[in-house]
Amino acid sequence: MLSEPRTLKRLLLGALALFCAWQAQSQLSGGVPSDGVILYAIAVALFLVAFAHQPVAELAQGRWLLERGQAFGVSSRQIVLLALALACTLISLAQFFNSADGTSGGWLLHVASVLLFLAAFVPPGRSFTLLSVRLSRTSIYRVAPLLLVLALGLFARLWQIDHFPFGTWYDEADNGNYAVRMLSDLGFRPVYVESTNLPAHFLYLIALSFKLFGVSTISMRFVTVAFGMVTVAFAYLLFRRWFGESVGLVAAAMFAVIRYDLNFSRIALHGVTTPAFEVVVLYFLDRALERKRPLDFALTGVALGLGLAFYAPFRLFPFALGVFGVGLLLIARRPGRLLDGLRSAVIQPVHLAILGAGVLIAIAPVAEYAWQHPDIFFGRTNQVSIFEHRDEPDLMKALWNNTARHLEMFNLMGDRNGRHNLPNEPMLDPIMGALAVLGFAHALWRWRDPPNMLMLLVIGVMLLGGILTVDFEAPQSLRAIGVMPSLVYFAAIPLAALSGEFLRVFRGANTSGWRVTWAAGLAILLAAMTWSNFDTFFNKQQNSTEVWAAYSAAETIVANELNRLSPDYDLIVSSLYAGHPTVRFIAPDVSNYRQWTANDRLPLLSDSGRGVALLLDPLLVASYSEARRFYPNAGFREFKPPLGGSPTVYEAQLAPSTLHSVQGLVARYYRGIAFEGTPVKEEALPALNLDWTSAPPVGGPFSAEFQGTLYVPTFGNYNFELRGASEGQVYVDENLLGSAPLQLAKGNHSLRARVSGATARFALWWQGATSAQPQVVPAALLFHAPVSNNGLLGSYFTNAEWKGAPTFTQVDPEIALYFHNIPLPRPYSVEWKGKVYAPAAGAYQFATESLDDSQVLINSRMIISNPGHNSTVEGMTTLAQGWNDIIVRFADKTSHTHIYLYWVPPGGAREIVPSQYLLPPMGRYPSAEEMAAVQRTLPLPEAPADGGARASHPTPAPIEALTLAPQRVIGEPGSGPAQFNEPHAVAVGQNGKIFVADTGNKRLQMLDPNGAFLGALSGGDERFVEPFDVVASSMGEMIVLDSDEGWLYRFDQDGHSLGRIGGPSAQFYHPRGLSLDSNNSLYVADTGGSRVVKMSLDGQRLQVFGTKGTGKGQFVEPSAAISDADGYLFATDVPNRRVESFSADGKFLLDFAIPQAGAYNGPHIAFAPDGSLLVSAPELNKIQRYSRDGKLLGEWGGVGPSQLRLPTGIRASGSSLWIADTANHRIQQWEIR
Repeated sequence: MLSEPRTLKRLLLGALALFCAWQAQSQLSGGVPSDGVILYAIAVALFLVAFAHQPVAELAQGRWLLERGQAFGVSSRQIVLLALALACTLISLAQFFNSADGTSGGWLLHVASVLLFLAAFVPPGRSFTLLSVRLSRTSIYRVAPLLLVLALGLFARLWQIDHFPFGTWYDEADNGNYAVRMLSDLGFRPVYVESTNLPAHFLYLIALSFKLFGVSTISMRFVTVAFGMVTVAFAYLLFRRWFGESVGLVAAAMFAVIRYDLNFSRIALHGVTTPAFEVVVLYFLDRALERKRPLDFALTGVALGLGLAFYAPFRLFPFALGVFGVGLLLIARRPGRLLDGLRSAVIQPVHLAILGAGVLIAIAPVAEYAWQHPDIFFGRTNQVSIFEHRDEPDLMKALWNNTARHLEMFNLMGDRNGRHNLPNEPMLDPIMGALAVLGFAHALWRWRDPPNMLMLLVIGVMLLGGILTVDFEAPQSLRAIGVMPSLVYFAAIPLAALSGEFLRVFRGANTSGWRVTWAAGLAILLAAMTWSNFDTFFNKQQNSTEVWAAYSAAETIVANELNRLSPDYDLIVSSLYAGHPTVRFIAPDVSNYRQWTANDRLPLLSDSGRGVALLLDPLLVASYSEARRFYPNAGFREFKPPLGGSPTVYEAQLAPSTLHSVQGLVARYYRGIAFEGTPVKEEALPALNLDWTSAPPVGGPFSAEFQGTLYVPTFGNYNFELRGASEGQVYVDENLLGSAPLQLAKGNHSLRARVSGATARFALWWQGATSAQPQVVPAALLFHAPVSNNGLLGSYFTNAEWKGAPTFTQVDPEIALYFHNIPLPRPYSVEWKGKVYAPAAGAYQFATESLDDSQVLINSRMIISNPGHNSTVEGMTTLAQGWNDIIVRFADKTSHTHIYLYWVPPGGAREIVPSQYLLPPMGRYPSAEEMAAVQRTLPLPEAPADGGARASHPTPAPIEALTLAPQRVIGEPGSGPAQFNEPHAVAVGQNGKIFVADTGNKRLQMLDPNGAFLGALSGGDERFVEPFDVVASSMGEMIVLDSDEGWLYRFDQDGHSLGRIGGPSAQFYHPRGLSLDSNNSLYVADTGGSRVVKMSLDGQRLQVFGTKGTGKGQFVEPSAAISDADGYLFATDVPNRRVESFSADGKFLLDFAIPQAGAYNGPHIAFAPDGSLLVSAPELNKIQRYSRDGKLLGEWGGVGPSQLRLPTGIRASGSSLWIADTANHRIQQWEIR
């Protein structure tokens, strides 16, 4: 047969295909999917024209068919060894069956059974090569590249592993805690650990690492690093057999640097074991099919069985192999004679039996456990199954959506979980992604080639690990991690095809030179892949706040602080962190800390002589604020993500001197006995137990007043007696005490005592709930300013109706309570009573945000009745300056319950009603003069990051004071009229009509100026898929942005369609922001396209601002853009966490920092009447005001559950700011003052 002529046709077509694929991936990454798909189609066509008829991989060195005469015999030695293996297996199973925690003997017998089984197939008296790697002096030059690849893989997995990932994730810590128990408890040898929902094999490896390297997070991660390296090594061995030496090295190098594997090699979770066992099984299987040696089949079976003992998605892999086996038989059979394939085509039945026996022996203990406890073994699988739990009611639609998302995750939009990926970043780098598409197309075209058939089955079956699980997590790269070997295989196919063609065309006298040239080209390509993966992983991913927080960062900080502080401080820890696996793993020796909940109160009672440190979560920020007020000289820290954002941990360090500085009472001494005039002396006394017999505090007749706060640790009745001072007076909460018992709430109470100087020796005694016998009031319970009794008196009832006698009462300083630990069994209710101080006369707005019911009464008039659907209800009242009666009621009936009481005083912003303005029922209240002296401590806002060049920006006008005051709330959660599901935008037309982009309900709602429902639109030419923004033009139009396909639907203000613009021809990719300027030009924040597009109302593109990137004037995911009358543009960019400004001609002017947010619920921007910028801060639940040069001027709202929850779209209209209160499923109108 004549050899094919050596022309450059195929090489040129292949090179052109690679270029088109690269451009296609660039278009996808740049947010132009339509162009990307077209270019990919061209690239695939070119590549198939060049190489459609060329096989590039070969199964089993081309010798997978069974040769005639091959037979297998069984020797007496093998029979003995197999019998011993079987005996060990049965005895070990018997031991495991009778022991819930397993036995060391059972495991030893199990290991022995596996070794005996393998030994039975080792040829006696003959050497064998386990990994088919034979070295000689002449082959060292071939080994050197492999060693370089292995070194690269090891470097990528160990570089900076001591601080990236920063935290120790919950599941990692749980694994570590069980491994520690395995080392310390010799009787704990489980087969399956219910907490991890997986067999214990992985944990035994962690225990071994602890034994070798010590107990630490890094030691755990050494295990997954090792699995990652196993994957790299066996990828080389496998793909060298299929593709040859050079492409085998390239495939191994891909595995060495691919971010998908790199990520899971650096976190101590089971997932990375799946691709490792896959390539090990495939290597031994390929060798077995070639050689037909029993040992190779035994190794294949044992590897497959061990893989089944690790991560659950690996259980899908045998199905792929089974279907592949059937496919091989069909390929091998003679036409019309299927049984020929079964008899002699591939392997003998005894080979299959050996493989199956290997699987059963390796998995025997786990299989027994699954048979004994199927509910536990398959519990997690059922829990995450899409058939059991999903957001989309339609199962087929949910499966379709899951499939699409998982197919997109490699080249378009990857896993959103910060532990699995840089959120939304494609799982493959651009080069590998482009290669994989070409390789997949080639494999699909030549699906009958055995390696192609196998890898197509692997990707199809292993993707089911993600597709068949809950849809709200899609795409789920961890459960689909088994696709990784097929991805690398597909990426290697184009390189193998081009490599073979290059060497064929240039073979000749200078073959070695051309080989070096080709090798250099491959090295350059791999270097580019390496840089791309490393830049994304060690730069972008490492510096992502979402990634940082996803690894139990807060709990890790708490654990580290516990270790640091425990030698010198008594510890108090938020109940949210107490007992967390991460805390138990990192700080195992620190367990004697006290838990702090929303029911605990300051000041702190400590008589240990040591300091006290508090570590609180954001839901307990009220306690942190009170600690700052009570202990201003203490050390306070707020732990935030490295690149800024809301605090994740609040810490207060109170030295013994700080604790003592507020203890005791303040004594004031007056001339004469009338307590008049200015005190002649003041001093702090530790307790009210005095003897002036020998040394009175002042000379001559005098009187003394002692004032402070009494902390009552237990609710109950108390008797007080001022012994030795018959004419002395004692006031508790400014009520003069008599001889009758006094019922006191738990918490702080004002205490005041008066005696005359004629009294020589006296003491304040009490008897009651804390002491069965009379005793002097302990000094540890006495405090002076700034400790106070501010707050409201809470009565706690064991019913939901505030009826009967309360079970207990306590003084609660602020009504900002999230009940992580409930004070009473549900249902229960609380009624708080007292006074609220109005610092100025005027209109006050109060609000409750609660789950469940809440009510507010001011001066006996109910102003709020909140049904408690996790929503905010407001009420207005006019107050005179001074103290006013207040009652707040709350009923707790369900779970995740909370209540937050807000106010907006005249000229102020919405905030939790400060404790300084609340007092429980008292006999006398502070005067206006006394209240004027109240100083409130407010945290300073963070300074924004320095922006870029600002010289060309116009000089801003002087900044005037401005505040935002909530006016009304419209809507509630639901799908009915004037009900909303995650609204993202509001617009107001010229006639006052209100238009709401009701995103979750896939509609636009139209309301009249009073908020009454007028109608709803479900679409224009097509139904809305994701209506994300809406604007109203000065010409009476409204334009709706549908983010899914990028259509801009036009309507008149009565809802009649005027057509649509944009769509695929505009090349938008999930745009999420839309605005109009004074000339009715549209500005589209093309979020996925990393740009802002200016266009006319007829759809003509006028201008483009920005390109993709992180530099000045670049965007990654802009979420909103607005332009003023002079053409200056301001746009929010989510991943870059900044606002960028451009001149009218598109020149970058400046940028400044804003808080972190997500692209889907990203910040939006509006102009205040004075031209300053109002920016929503969704993650902070706030609206912020900035000057045009980036100075933070003010903010309204709050951190955590507040009057706003994920505010996104904002629109200024006259003196009103309209807010899409997305997570509260409503809109709000705020007044701009």
